[in-house]
Amino acid sequence: MKKIILIATGLLFVQLAAAEDLNCQISLNTKLVVNKNINLPMTRSVSFGEVEAFRFKINNFGNSKFQIEVFDGNNPSRGYADGVLRSPSDQIKWSFWSREILLESVCTLLKR
Repeated sequence: MKKIILIATGLLFVQLAAAEDLNCQISLNTKLVVNKNINLPMTRSVSFGEVEAFRFKINNFGNSKFQIEVFDGNNPSRGYADGVLRSPSDQIKWSFWSREILLESVCTLLKR
């Protein structure tokens, strides 16, 4: 029983240690509408905002690989932006443009 508790505690510690601190922003027609800091454990996803019919999520695949996932409720569809974040100067950017709307999302590491 003690071994199981030690193993579970160790796995929890490793997963927490692998979490990344990110900042994700959403701009609508060049105006910042969402600015959120996120602690994202490895192999997890976190929603970070909704703008009009769009829902935003960031996925952590581990090994510094991340993905912005955007669900468009008007046209039941999804858009993606994949990238590697190794330093605070790296970013992942997703953009959508139409005659009615300019929508952008950017995620960066806060620290490493």
